[in-house]
Amino acid sequence: MPPRRFIAALLGLAFLSLAASAQADPVWWRVSDGRSEVWILGAPRIVPRDLAWDTKGLDRRLADVKTVIVGPRARGTMQAAGLIFSSFSPQPLESTLPPSLRQRFVAARESLGKSAQRYAGWKPAAASKLLLDDFFAANNLQQGGVEAQVVKLARERGAHEAPAGEFDASILIDQAKTLSVASQQTCLDAAVHDVERGAGPVRAVAAGWARGETADAPIDRIDRACVLTLPAIDAQAELTLVQETNAVAQALTAPSHSIAVFELKNLTEPGGVLDRLRARGLQVSAPTH
Repeated sequence: MPPRRFIAALLGLAFLSLAASAQADPVWWRVSDGRSEVWILGAPRIVPRDLAWDTKGLDRRLADVKTVIVGPRARGTMQAAGLIFSSFSPQPLESTLPPSLRQRFVAARESLGKSAQRYAGWKPAAASKLLLDDFFAANNLQQGGVEAQVVKLARERGAHEAPAGEFDASILIDQAKTLSVASQQTCLDAAVHDVERGAGPVRAVAAGWARGETADAPIDRIDRACVLTLPAIDAQAELTLVQETNAVAQALTAPSHSIAVFELKNLTEPGGVLDRLRARGLQVSAPTH
């Protein structure tokens, strides 16, 4: 290749690289009724605590926003104590598990550096929660990390968060208290499965999101089996979609613009928030930086 063409090719590659890096930030959706607008950021539910992402799109949209719409919040409840007490077990956990699940559970907790005593006094469903907490801690993961950062930046600029609604957590707690042994073991199996799968898929989704990708981690059949033991989870998921859709539509009734941050899955799944907003005749843009 002649020197001039070689240099031009290098410059072209450098330009493309710069152009790509200039767009290496999460995407937003613009929802409008023709007068007002709401910019929505969808974020993965679980992300690394040290996730680095370019906030320039957020900074730009926060310039004159007073309110940030966030997902629904749980109403306070005293029934959590009842859930804790109903989760105690007089028998050591591992002695109650089927051989295959016990073997996998022991391998999972040992991979996290945890002893049998850590989980010994709990029923399988409670142990599944503890195991996931330990998995998150060992891999520096957190739920709702992006929303927390958005809210922090918004507060620094004088804005405040406005939950899309609220839900009664006691319904889920009451159902959890009545889980059968088989259902509890199903959820422990799902938690062990998550540890076995490792943090790689979560980190990959978060890294892709920070580059502008819109795919969230799917719920596989093993995790879904645990969800199906608690009907309140699906009921709450539907209520969340309704409340988030309503909150965006309500924000459009004021002659201004707002921003919202919701779970990415809620936005993009078929029948999710974006589809429901379109069904109301609202304008929803393609993903944009």
